[in-house]
Amino acid sequence: METTRSPRQLPTYFKKIGIAVTVLAVAPIVLVKTRNIDMAQHTKHLFHELTLNAFIIGLLLIALAKDKIEDEMIIAIRIRSMAGAFLFPVGYVIIRSLVDIAFNDPEPDMSAHEIVLAMLFVYLFRYYLQKRRVR
Repeated sequence: METTRSPRQLPTYFKKIGIAVTVLAVAPIVLVKTRNIDMAQHTKHLFHELTLNAFIIGLLLIALAKDKIEDEMIIAIRIRSMAGAFLFPVGYVIIRSLVDIAFNDPEPDMSAHEIVLAMLFVYLFRYYLQKRRVR
């Protein structure tokens, strides 16, 4: 008899850690924008990369953390949400390239950061929306 194993996940408190990391990643951006702090181009690029990476890590911690109640229904919702999160950027890239060809207006491709952020946002949005519908 084959048993179904749930995917390995982080403990539930990592959701709070992820929220804290996400907020702490956004806070410096807000400070720089509201205080009109000038930075050298290299420093600005490094600042942007570090804050974006911290934001992605925070969202990833939220996505990988267990819920307090983790049953088969929640696991099924996670899998459906993950599938949608994977298919969204694939469909977006294909549709965008077709639109670019149709209008003869090539735009730069999505960066890796944009793709990962899109996947995490779609996953979290779908997951919490589906979970809310069920409960």
